[in-house]
This record gives sequence, C-alpha cells and structure tokens, in this order.
Amino acid sequence: MAIEETPQMTVNGEQIPEYEFDMLWAAPAQANSSHSESPAAQTVTYAPRGKFYQDKYIPPEVGRKGYLNALQDEAVTTNYRQYGPLTSRRITHVDRNNSLNFYTEEMRRVVPILLHYYGKGELVVINGFRSHWDIGVQAHSVGIALDIQATAEQATRIMNAAYLAGIPTILPGGDFLAGEGYVHLDLAEKPPYTYEAGYYEGPWSK
Repeated sequence: MAIEETPQMTVNGEQIPEYEFDMLWAAPAQANSSHSESPAAQTVTYAPRGKFYQDKYIPPEVGRKGYLNALQDEAVTTNYRQYGPLTSRRITHVDRNNSLNFYTEEMRRVVPILLHYYGKGELVVINGFRSHWDIGVQAHSVGIALDIQATAEQATRIMNAAYLAGIPTILPGGDFLAGEGYVHLDLAEKPPYTYEAGYYEGPWSK
C-alpha cells in the first residue's frame, strides 16, 4: 500500500510541511491585517545589521529593546521577506511551544559558524521562532534566538562554541540535574535580567 506523503510547500526555496506553512504565515497575515496600508505602500525602516568577520559574528552596537522592536517592525512590514529555515541536517527542531524553524538571514549565517566550533554532533532546538502574538516582542519572535536542549556536558560545548562564534547572549537554563537543561542563544545585546545561572562570558567564567 502506498504511503501518503505530507503535502509540501516552499518558503524561500525550502520545502516545509503544509501544517507548518499554515502556522508560519498566520502571524504575518494577522500583523498585516492590522495596517490600513498595504505592505508595499508602507515605508520600511530596516533594523541595524551585525557583521561577519572571518569565522565570527559581530553584533550591531544598539540597545536590546530598540533592536528587537526594529526587527519586529521590519519583519511585519515586509511580511517576513528575509526569513527562512535552518537547513543543516545537524539541527533538529522539536514540536514544542508552537516553535518553528524560521529565522533571520543573520541567524541562518551564524548557525553554521556555531556548528563549526561545536564540532561533531547534532543539536536539538526546543524553542525557535514564535509569533509575537503569543509571546510579545522578544528575541524568539524576531527569529534571532535558539533554545538548545543540552546535558551539562553538552551545554559547556554549546556555550564555548557560541562564544567563539560571537553570539552576544548566552544563557544556560532549565534543570540539568532533572535532564531538562538547555542553552539560550540570541543575537541581541544582553538583556538587563538573567536567569539564575547568569550569563556565560567565555571559557574562563565556568
């Protein structure tokens, strides 16, 4: 008996399941419906961009709140035009928290650098892109954040790799003793708050 395949659609050249496509475009559609003008008629103010130098990301020198708001405004106005999925076979996204494999161009360029420094092995993302309609404007809602599942040993490797890759915000979270640990990575300036574990500032800080 033939097995029925899941319908596929294309986002920025990548095939994704139809159910994920529907979730993906719900937020942009709702966002654009709140504007009286069409997206094409609006003036787009683009958010500042980080830079890449050799095998390292250099974040923009701008405050976290202003940066996130600028990214959100740009994403909504352009209907998330420059967003797309991570394509590495070494990255797995699990279906949790309505999280999607959907990121800015910068994040899609940073992740291969992270994997380079991480070395062998795969990473499991438990929280990626999430709609700002659900969580408000934050790093996850603008596609510049990953929460990566990790044991304590894996967390050290991930944080070292992220530091070498130039990722500015690196935070261990969850309960590693209970097997529920993770590492939060995002491309915005460090927030004014921290989890109990505090920021990871490099190999010498742990």
